[in-house]
Amino acid sequence: MRKYKLLIIPNSLSMFGGGEHLAFDMAKKLKGMCDVSLLNPISKRDEQRRDKASLLREYGMLEDQIVDVQCSSFNLRLFKTEDVIFMVPKPAGLRRLADAIRKTDSIYCITHNPLLLAYAVFFANVYKKKFVFAIQNRIFGSIFESTPGLLTKSGAVVYRQVLKQIRYFHSLNSYDTGIVKKRIPKARVYQIPGFAEFKDQKAKVNQKKFTALFVGRLPRYQKGVDLFCEVAEKVARREPGIEFRIAGAGGDGEPLVKRLAEKYPDSVKWLGFLPYEKVKEQYKTASLLAFTARGDELRYFPLVFLEAQSFGIPIVTFDGDGYRGIVTDGVEGALVKKFDTERFAEQVIGYYRMWKGSKARYQSLMRRVSSLTKKKFGDGVIIPKMGRAFRP
Repeated sequence: MRKYKLLIIPNSLSMFGGGEHLAFDMAKKLKGMCDVSLLNPISKRDEQRRDKASLLREYGMLEDQIVDVQCSSFNLRLFKTEDVIFMVPKPAGLRRLADAIRKTDSIYCITHNPLLLAYAVFFANVYKKKFVFAIQNRIFGSIFESTPGLLTKSGAVVYRQVLKQIRYFHSLNSYDTGIVKKRIPKARVYQIPGFAEFKDQKAKVNQKKFTALFVGRLPRYQKGVDLFCEVAEKVARREPGIEFRIAGAGGDGEPLVKRLAEKYPDSVKWLGFLPYEKVKEQYKTASLLAFTARGDELRYFPLVFLEAQSFGIPIVTFDGDGYRGIVTDGVEGALVKKFDTERFAEQVIGYYRMWKGSKARYQSLMRRVSSLTKKKFGDGVIIPKMGRAFRP
């Protein structure tokens, strides 16, 4: 079967969030099935977390696989809780975007930037290219609701009109699949969960320290940073043997994290933003993943869960529609009634006491978590399905 050309459209490589990590990971793993290129929207207002050269080296990609698109940027209040920087391609950037779409066979779109998304959908329809939209974003479900969660009503209208022009969707869970089938009945949905890489991952218990890890950006509402701080404070007061490590930056929850780390310097370590290779080092020594998201985020399929589970790390999180396919309560971790921070703290302490009581028992738990994750979400299982879905 011949190789095809695939263009992946993330948000911005220099910002390098979960979507960008996914884009590079897919480019690396799909290369046996297709020739992959990545669109790179560039704006002077980008928060420069990663430079392109280091990313190319890290993921083994070539310069000509990256398509730079110059954009203008501005703040737009599509979310109730914050202004978001949106990018729109400049005239030269539009020409590059159109040319990249013309030359490819299929497009896999991860970006949730409505303006960039709208242009990409338009050019894909003009050149009759297969366009698959990745439902990777927490806001997808609320777009079609009468009370649209994090989105303002005008924001929901903008997204809704663009999404109705798309024929193919990639859903990570049955919740999002149901929304597409109900709201865009003519569209086809590929329901394929996220994947976990199994390369140098080993489920190995940390014999010296029990570490509860948080990974991600720090917006107060979306990631429940205020709730996380509540939990960490409750735990720090009762069990000084537990260390919380926070690998993340950006968002209005940063001041809360800073104050928490200053108040409990022995129990809370704020590591700031870390590139993925450094995050992997944290996974290798972590005992638990603590995830306190709220609202629309609870419908999401967090890839950070699979990353942690590939190392055998159990997860304590609030219960959410998007989480139940990844975490079975009492098996890969604990699903806590939202937003019971007292019960959440008790669960963290419970895992600590299991670890303290028997390292061998905790090692057995970690091996079981890793084994179940590989069976359900291993890259060897999921990547071939994605490659077939994107084929034109």
